[in-house]
Amino acid sequence: MIKKGNIRLFWSALITEHTVVSITNQVATVNVGGVLVSGIHAASLAADRKELWLELEQVNSMDLPWLLIGDFNTVLSVDEKNGGRTPLRVAMQDFHEALNVCNLIRAPSSGLQFTWSNNRAGSNRIVCTLDRSLFNLKWIGKYSGWNYKIEVRSISVHSPLLGSCVNIPKPKNVPFRVLKIWLEHEDFKSLIKEIWDEEVRGNPIQATNAITELEDANGTIITDQHQIAHFLEQYFEEKFKFKNVAFVDGVFDVIPEVVTSDDNNMLEGIYSSQEIKDVVFSLNADSSPRPDGFPGFFYRFAWEIIGEDLIKAIQYCWGKGVIPR
Repeated sequence: MIKKGNIRLFWSALITEHTVVSITNQVATVNVGGVLVSGIHAASLAADRKELWLELEQVNSMDLPWLLIGDFNTVLSVDEKNGGRTPLRVAMQDFHEALNVCNLIRAPSSGLQFTWSNNRAGSNRIVCTLDRSLFNLKWIGKYSGWNYKIEVRSISVHSPLLGSCVNIPKPKNVPFRVLKIWLEHEDFKSLIKEIWDEEVRGNPIQATNAITELEDANGTIITDQHQIAHFLEQYFEEKFKFKNVAFVDGVFDVIPEVVTSDDNNMLEGIYSSQEIKDVVFSLNADSSPRPDGFPGFFYRFAWEIIGEDLIKAIQYCWGKGVIPR
């Protein structure tokens, strides 16, 4: 056990490898069994909490699995407080910056929404989320499924936080979703660039990969993917080709031209680079993900990395009729 002011940290007596890393007025950190655990009791003033954020940066430099839990005495957004004065913007910004610098992630939680209450009623009631748990990627890599529950308050104005590792099998039918928090990871941009630059052999759309062989009109079996793609393209072009005559009441009638040649040229035209960019940046960055799992912000993010390639891909799909104009 270690203690400092209002901070107490306990661990099992069965764990023999433990080292006190640092103890200050706002945080106590211990290395227990090769992982770091920090107990937090942050100062009430935003100016005093700046010292805590600097101390966390020093702990982060140890580059070990790391869990932080306790009272941070500030919120991350205005919706984490109900009642009283609006949270200070500078305090929230400092907290966000500290999380970004230390690459910390908010741990999943359940139970109550708010962790602190002033125990008042009516218009004087104030509740907010001051207590929370954070961890880094190495922690969740070591303890997959770690989360905590916000319990009901009793004597204290703070809710107890009960953390545990619960590995719940992921359902097989969970749809893919791009999460905005991924953008905060320093390696995410380079990872997308690396994957995009990988060479892909064969048809870019990969639509014919499910067809391993095909019999043409002469009874010849085709197994080459390029020949299969060419055969299917010609087949459907011929099948749906517009014919300007129709057999009506025993005679052939010419179907009147509804789409002019100018209209047709417009429909078959290819969007310019600027038109494509305007469409991408007109997407609502915070919109719900499309069926493919990619929301608006991802396309804006991808534009910075693969803008030119994205234009070519979209123009290719329009030219092949995969994407309607």
